[in-house]
Amino acid sequence: MAHASHLLVDSLNELLKDQMKTFRWHLRTDYGIPASELEKANVLDTVDKMVARFTEEKAVNNSVDILKKMGQNQLAKNLENKHKEMRIVLLGEDAYAINRVGNFLLGSSVFESEFSPDYRSERVRGKHMTLINCPHLLQPNLSPRHITQTLRECVYLSDPGPLAIMLIFKHDDERSREDQERVEMILNSFSDSVYEHVLVMTTHDSNRGHQTVNKNIQQCIEKCLNRHFRLETNSSLAELMEKLQSIIQMNSRRYLICEQSLTMMKQAEERDVVKLNVVVCGSETSLRDRRLKSSILKLMLKEGSRRSDCVMKIEMEVCGRLINLLELPALFNTSVSDEELMRQSLCCLSLCHPGVHVFLLIGPHHPLTDDRKVEMEEMHRIFSSRIKNHIMILIMQESEHTTAELDEVTQSVIKHYAERFHFFNPNARVSTLLERIEQMVEDNSGASFTTQTFLDERMKKMMKSKEMKRKIQPPENTDAVRIVLLGKTGVGKIATGNTILGREAFISDISQELVTKECQKETAEFNNRFITVIDTPGLFDTELSHEEIQREMINCISMILPGPHVFLLMVPLGRFTKEEATSVKIIQEMFGQTSRMYIMVLFTRGDNLKKKSIEECLGNPGSPLRNLVEECGNRYHVFNNIETEDRTQVSVLLEKIDHMVTANGGSYFSLNMFRDMEREKQNQLMKILIDRIEELIRDREEERERIKIMKEEETENDRVGRCSLS
Repeated sequence: MAHASHLLVDSLNELLKDQMKTFRWHLRTDYGIPASELEKANVLDTVDKMVARFTEEKAVNNSVDILKKMGQNQLAKNLENKHKEMRIVLLGEDAYAINRVGNFLLGSSVFESEFSPDYRSERVRGKHMTLINCPHLLQPNLSPRHITQTLRECVYLSDPGPLAIMLIFKHDDERSREDQERVEMILNSFSDSVYEHVLVMTTHDSNRGHQTVNKNIQQCIEKCLNRHFRLETNSSLAELMEKLQSIIQMNSRRYLICEQSLTMMKQAEERDVVKLNVVVCGSETSLRDRRLKSSILKLMLKEGSRRSDCVMKIEMEVCGRLINLLELPALFNTSVSDEELMRQSLCCLSLCHPGVHVFLLIGPHHPLTDDRKVEMEEMHRIFSSRIKNHIMILIMQESEHTTAELDEVTQSVIKHYAERFHFFNPNARVSTLLERIEQMVEDNSGASFTTQTFLDERMKKMMKSKEMKRKIQPPENTDAVRIVLLGKTGVGKIATGNTILGREAFISDISQELVTKECQKETAEFNNRFITVIDTPGLFDTELSHEEIQREMINCISMILPGPHVFLLMVPLGRFTKEEATSVKIIQEMFGQTSRMYIMVLFTRGDNLKKKSIEECLGNPGSPLRNLVEECGNRYHVFNNIETEDRTQVSVLLEKIDHMVTANGGSYFSLNMFRDMEREKQNQLMKILIDRIEELIRDREEERERIKIMKEEETENDRVGRCSLS
């Protein structure tokens, strides 16, 4: 399956059943795919039919449009970004040169690492770009294990695979044939078709003409279809972006599958001696915590011989045993987002093959603090309860003479982890700790906590969350209707709400209506349908601030999740004053253009019609009332709240709402729509402010220029006057 199809399947799998049903409805009505083809289609079948009918590019674009119509703005944005994303791997021998290229592309000094692969994602010239920086991968004397491990990280960070590789050399590198063979070996590890995705870049310290490059570099350029870019002090980012985009388009956005790389990794790992994978973890909320964490690393390094290291991982030999020692970033009281914590945790696991044998949870020889308890809870939340069998409590003592007594809380924690703990002090032998770890691994029958375990547990949690969402959502074939009443105080919202529900659900006391500013929710059943009505009394009185209205509207939509099917805009018949028009304008501005798909005008006081038709009351074309109805898609209804026993008017209203919902593809106005609209308004205000500031600056510059010209003219006149006198 191609890249775009993968993205579509992943995105549509995020939708619930009823949402997927709405998506297929749009495919039928908006894009003409026959209902017979979609009736029994699952997500994969749906994607296949879209690609066969539109091509992959159009299938993605059409899906983005449909998701936006459904109010799935974040999902649409993610799909669009991933589809347009440029995932590029930076390869080279010189870390400085690689960092220079990465920083040139992103326009800021974000790459500084000289060790393990790093990545950054930024928007560059309207494109979402992800750079994977792999320093030192081409350096000589690297062990096969180190190479395959770095490739594993590179493949993981560029998931589902890189679209392009930038091969970076210094222009004056004296490269031997052996150097070139090593480069070819690394490149071939990615894929047999790797050269179709490679751009060779040479870095130059000056612009002194076209300096020649080493003949082996030139041969590499020719092998990469003569794709070459010279990075000089005045190089154009636009030109480089054009070359990269050309590579991606030439390959129809196909990414490198890296099958050869994964096969090579597996073979190398089978040849490797099995290592003990140890992850050091613990709180870093205080200086003492950070010292505890670093002390165990120093003690193990003191007794072991380091084989290789990176930012997160140290390979060493201790007491004749090969150890992979990793440090897990702090999980508690950190500014890092939850998503980033998950990424770091998964990255840590991916560095351990076949998995982590033991997590060393380091703590001081003192009663457990609340922070440390929360840290343990976070470990279980992120890694799941299955981590329990792989945790050992390492209690750091100040000296070997410190008493071994433990408080009750610490004892209970140790008991929870099956008495797996060890006392450690600056003079303790690491070999004793290793014996305890090996015994623990033996008790676990050699099992480890793997990346697959982590992903399986995350998937279970996601499925459980999705199931809970389904329970919160109405059943798939529900006929429930969610209604929000909008309008100024006194337009008849309470009477209308009670008429719809068929009972005195809302308080009708006039004084109460004038006082309250909070939304009220009531539900009833009518013709075997559940109807939920939200009253917004006094919400759009003109004396309320924008912030007060916004806050209450967020609360209103939250009360009727997943969102209202219709906003009934209440307008009393017989009057449409300037004040009424102002309150209607406030409502329209509050909800934005998108909301008009979900608004229906409900005229109250239908008894005032007498023998007139509603069309007569709307007035001639161009009248304020007629314009209002047209702005709301010509959707309107009349209510007579005096004749509350007349349930026909309610039935007709529900039919009109059903027609509107069908026209909207079964969607509703979601909280995300409201927030997106608010953000858009803020952006527009900011743009207006910036334009105004720029205008003021231009006016000031023009005024300065005008004054300067006047002074020059005065000076010239004075000079001419003096000359004529002389």
